[in-house]
Amino acid sequence: MPVAVEAPARPTRPARGSRTARSAADQAAPEEPLPPDPALLEALRAWRTAEARRRGVPAYCVLSNRTIEGIAGLRPRDERALLSVRGVGAKVVEQFGEAILGLVRGVGSV
Repeated sequence: MPVAVEAPARPTRPARGSRTARSAADQAAPEEPLPPDPALLEALRAWRTAEARRRGVPAYCVLSNRTIEGIAGLRPRDERALLSVRGVGAKVVEQFGEAILGLVRGVGSV
């Protein structure tokens, strides 16, 4: 009677871009968000509405409510911090980063 022999397990490498393949700096915990600033929320929503009208798209195509709340809670001061907000990627930073950061700086300094 033949005995089944299992092949030794192959060592696996982390998938490219996986959490274990990232540098220690990338794994640092993001800043803890504060409660969303109501004035900043309002400013971001008004900006999003105007930007959506200008582009002829629904407001959620510019930024989702969750993303706006994340921005208002984190209050990012630079592009790197803005990228740590859920829903914000390189494309959002490229298209809207200056406007968003300007709103954060303007409302945050009042």
